[in-house]
Amino acid sequence: MDFFEAVVDEIALEGLDGITIATLWLRLEDRRPKFPFSLDNTCKQFLWNRISVHPDLKFYELPEERPTVVIWDRWSSVEKDSEICVQQSLEEVDPYPVQIIDKGGIQGSCSTFTTRTDITFEIRDDEKSLCTLEKAIERWGNKLVIVASQEIRIAALFGAEHDPNWEFVNAQYCLLERIGRSRWNGAATIGTQNLLQVFRGASGHLYYVRKSLLRHGFIMRQGYLEKCPGGRINNGRLFHLKRFYQLHKPRSQVILESAAAYLEAKPGNWEVTSVLIEKLNLDEAGTRTFWKFCSNYIKSKLVPYRDVYPEATEEEYMAKNKMVEKSVRIYTLVKPLKVEEEEEDDVEEPEVEASATQLSPLAEEVLERSMLHIAYRLILSRGLEGISVKQVSSELGIPQIEARALLKALVKKELIFGYFVEVQKTKKNMFVSNVYKEQYHEQKKLKTAVKYEPPDEEGSKAILMAYRKTPGIATGFSPYFLLHGREMRTPFDVKMAPKDKLPNSIREYVQDHLETLEWGREQAKKNKEMASTANKKHYDKKAKNPTFQIGDEVLLHVPKPPPGLSSKLHKKWQGPYRIHQRVGPVTYRIRKCDNNEMHRSPVHANNLREYHEPIIPQQNRPQRQRCISGQTTTPVTSTQQGVVNEEEDDPVRQIEKLVKCSWNAKYKQYQYNVKFANEKSIVKGVLADDIPERLKKEFHSTKTHAGRKRKRPPIVRYQN
Repeated sequence: MDFFEAVVDEIALEGLDGITIATLWLRLEDRRPKFPFSLDNTCKQFLWNRISVHPDLKFYELPEERPTVVIWDRWSSVEKDSEICVQQSLEEVDPYPVQIIDKGGIQGSCSTFTTRTDITFEIRDDEKSLCTLEKAIERWGNKLVIVASQEIRIAALFGAEHDPNWEFVNAQYCLLERIGRSRWNGAATIGTQNLLQVFRGASGHLYYVRKSLLRHGFIMRQGYLEKCPGGRINNGRLFHLKRFYQLHKPRSQVILESAAAYLEAKPGNWEVTSVLIEKLNLDEAGTRTFWKFCSNYIKSKLVPYRDVYPEATEEEYMAKNKMVEKSVRIYTLVKPLKVEEEEEDDVEEPEVEASATQLSPLAEEVLERSMLHIAYRLILSRGLEGISVKQVSSELGIPQIEARALLKALVKKELIFGYFVEVQKTKKNMFVSNVYKEQYHEQKKLKTAVKYEPPDEEGSKAILMAYRKTPGIATGFSPYFLLHGREMRTPFDVKMAPKDKLPNSIREYVQDHLETLEWGREQAKKNKEMASTANKKHYDKKAKNPTFQIGDEVLLHVPKPPPGLSSKLHKKWQGPYRIHQRVGPVTYRIRKCDNNEMHRSPVHANNLREYHEPIIPQQNRPQRQRCISGQTTTPVTSTQQGVVNEEEDDPVRQIEKLVKCSWNAKYKQYQYNVKFANEKSIVKGVLADDIPERLKKEFHSTKTHAGRKRKRPPIVRYQN
């Protein structure tokens, strides 16, 4: 980064509020790494000449003068023994009060956005400066602020690797802007002008905004201790942008981590006081710090001498009066430090109201079906697992209060039902379609038995016996009946039920048993077919036959993100791909459009959807020519649309010739080996439905099924 880029960077880090000239010189003097030039009057005038003509910088006049920002160092005032920061007295009036702005592509926080005046035309004219630094200070003083463009401010916060398609909620961006303005000091949750005070009124929502930014790596967090003037020590969090992050640990934190790690490795998690102090190499001040800050994790207590030294003799463990046993003071680790930090990060977020910036494929169907219908389809697709209010909100791209209302309406119509699931220390309500109600109750019985039955061999046998005795929904019979030809007789049944009349001979018994097994098998088969028919009828109500043709451009549905990638950043529809071959009635083979690479396996039509090229406004693109069966044509107009051949569906990948023909017994139609234009390989097994009629008639009139030339005179070819 050269010297002028550093100047623009300092202007951009001040955010939408802008920076005064006096504050800019202070920021450059305090910059790390140090600014390469001495800021004398000559250098300031030189920098002003560059700033005033920069096209991405604008100049505004404030209604009142802004006080010069006080540049301070958080780590310059540290207590000697504990190395804890001492709270510094700053101005109570915040020069940058928060007022969220989102208007005309401009995002950020600026309290004077509607009252300040644009005076850029008085500072420069095209690429020529109209005002010197001295005149600007004399005329406007601290009323003059310099504001960077939205693109430069975003680059200062995220760097060059930022994805331009990422959209931020206003609260997220304003919090990032506030943390970026703090530079190396960071923004704390305690002390003067802390984040909770600055975002007063939105402090309850601030936690979730903060956690979202942390999860995606936009900001960094560390523990922070600050000592108040009265002697009280506050515990909070300190946040930095990734570019300004430096880990600062006070001595108390270092001692606590060392002691916790040492005690955790010891059997019983305890050690004698004198031994632990010697291991940690603590002096008197360090011992006082240890006692003061480690009491929540490490406790001190007295134990009998022989509990620590079991092999001690009577002279060693008895006191001088020979009446009582000596006591030894030990330190015990009562709460592991790492476990507490992990639990704090893994606490489930309560439901918050937030509008999604990116909609899922289900949410795009709002234009075709009602939200109630789409919500029910989503719940039905989750099966017995169910779905929560938060997941419905995320999938449909609606606020959680609307998702809760949709689920409440579906419960009232008796289309779904809810149940609670324990997640750590809380309970979460899940919703399941009534289609799975019977299966859910049977499954719940088994889960309850597994939960409360001891995990031993006897408990497992009882659970398996209950499963084998339970009739299935599809077959109507229990697994035991289908295997043995009779219902299971438990010890209770054997004792209480009357005995069956036994047959006179073994032959009659076996014959009756075989007949029962045969009847059960046939009846279970019929029940299974009935259940399959009912499920097919339910599915076919909404299903549609695929209309994809060979050469059509499509998008592939990839619901699961790759390992290590967040689901929020994952694109569920990827592509475009091109239909290469129709394998079955609803399955296709596809190739990538960019590198012509074949997808690893056939794809079901439900996982494909039609691809439409993005519409780019204010861009006149030349119409490309279409090559069809060796002929070059111009794009089809609306008046010519009635005479377009059916093979003109794809302007890129066209059939050059048919090589061979054979009969497909499975689909009861002909299939062909096809040679496509600009491709070396021959595609086998292309069904006749996917090939233009003219090419098929031309092939059969000139060649045999094996692809050899006919000896008889050719038939008059088909003409369109």
